[in-house]
Amino acid sequence: MISTLGSIKKIICISILILIVVGIVIYVNDTGKFNVKYIKPKTQSYDSLYKYLRTNRSFEKITDQLNGVMLLPKDVTIIVKECNCAEFGPFYNITDSSIVIPYEFILYLYGRCNNSNIPKDKINKVVNDILLFVLFHEMGHALHEMPGLSYVSSEYEREALADAISVLILINSDLGESAINAMSYFLLSKSEKKELDYWGRHPPAEQRVFNILCLIYGSDNDKYSALTTLPQFGNDLKEQTENCKETYQEVFNSLKEDLWQYKKPDN
Repeated sequence: MISTLGSIKKIICISILILIVVGIVIYVNDTGKFNVKYIKPKTQSYDSLYKYLRTNRSFEKITDQLNGVMLLPKDVTIIVKECNCAEFGPFYNITDSSIVIPYEFILYLYGRCNNSNIPKDKINKVVNDILLFVLFHEMGHALHEMPGLSYVSSEYEREALADAISVLILINSDLGESAINAMSYFLLSKSEKKELDYWGRHPPAEQRVFNILCLIYGSDNDKYSALTTLPQFGNDLKEQTENCKETYQEVFNSLKEDLWQYKKPDN
């Protein structure tokens, strides 16, 4: 789980880009970093997952690299714990600057994927990719709450922005397949009569799927040409191609200047 991260250096580079996307001003004397905390579950059935994540340093494989190049105004802690609540989706807690990933949510993903048409030998990869997407989505929320940002007031817009941040990290880390796999969960969630609250607070599943499709395809039309065959892409290929390329470029055009001032001085 979160063990195949692809090109980690590219993950770090695009993570630095996030800081500019959300308008954060970072100074060289900032000492904040990403931390990881696993809380032992009270429910015995979660114990094996808790031990696996700790032993494999599943989330630390990301945060160790991020901390090597990024400067944050304050610490952000990824807390993996038992939620023991009705709504167990991941979330960013502004009160203590933490990203909470419940054990229940991870097991929920496995249950949903096991009951789908996803091949059994692909389930671990799909769950891994969804978790990566979710982690970077919540990281987007964490960065958006930092001092010195350009604040987005609408909850819908904040969620859409966090989705875009996550997709951009993945596709620019040679993990476009992970972003594509993340779409599978949104499609699965549509089939549920009672949608998990984590997704219910966000843009509708159909819109999230298209937004992800558009950013991935817009990043490289040739590499991701197969996406145009999906029904969610729409019928007007020429118009969608132009729109998606423009959408993708608009994001990156805003990141060109002053990029490297946001990294640590010794990198």
